[in-house]
Amino acid sequence: MNIDDIKKGLECCSNPRLSACNNCPYNNNGEFSCRDGEMYKDALNLITEQEEEIERLKAENEELTKVVSSKVYDLIDNAKEIADAREAW
Repeated sequence: MNIDDIKKGLECCSNPRLSACNNCPYNNNGEFSCRDGEMYKDALNLITEQEEEIERLKAENEELTKVVSSKVYDLIDNAKEIADAREAW
């Protein structure tokens, strides 16, 4: 199932009306795969994958921030050197 199916399934299960199951993507012709835990496993897997992606992106962001900061300091140093050279000229 994809993210939209998981969200729709959880939405249906959180609705107290039994008719909500009719629109559930986990309703397979009256055989509800949510009852065997499939929907909950899918939701857990989705959350876990998204948490891992968030952590990966945080680490990547931290590395990129270091690179950009280093480049900014290099530009500042270059600007100072140019200003000093211009002043000496």
